[in-house]
Amino acid sequence: MTQARLLEITFYAIGFALCGALVVGLLRHGQRPARRQGQRRILDYSRALRFTTLGYTACTAFVVYAAWHAHPRQHLVAALVAGGFVLFALFWLYQVFFVHIAYDNNYLYYHSPLAGEHAIPWDDLLDIGFSRAIGSHYLVTSSVRRIWCFPMLQGYAELGEFLANRFPPTDQEEGT
Repeated sequence: MTQARLLEITFYAIGFALCGALVVGLLRHGQRPARRQGQRRILDYSRALRFTTLGYTACTAFVVYAAWHAHPRQHLVAALVAGGFVLFALFWLYQVFFVHIAYDNNYLYYHSPLAGEHAIPWDDLLDIGFSRAIGSHYLVTSSVRRIWCFPMLQGYAELGEFLANRFPPTDQEEGT
């Protein structure tokens, strides 16, 4: 094995280790309690995740730049990869900076630029689900189709306990 190849493998190993540590660290923020404002519990993303989202967006700009300068025979693949990066970056920018979730014993409070502002009574909760594709739980209500609750939210575990106590699973749900 050449020295250049060994150096390349070392860089990949360090990169994977750093990315793994970053993901574990960001997921642990979901174990932090929600910020409180009176009786209301506010689910927030940490500063670390906000900076990570901005960093990812900057990297996405580089991917778009690289795709723009790809070899003509690679334009389609480069455009698809860059498009995936852009969609993911836009989704996270929207989710992290513009979506707000809070709750108390009576209501789930939700605000986003696309769905507007809602105070949803817990009786209007239709379903609690999990998307394996996204790795996130979601709440379905009569007024908002899906409210995504990502594990990186501070207060995520606390919300899970609240929902489990308020809406205990039925025997049929436990078997599935």
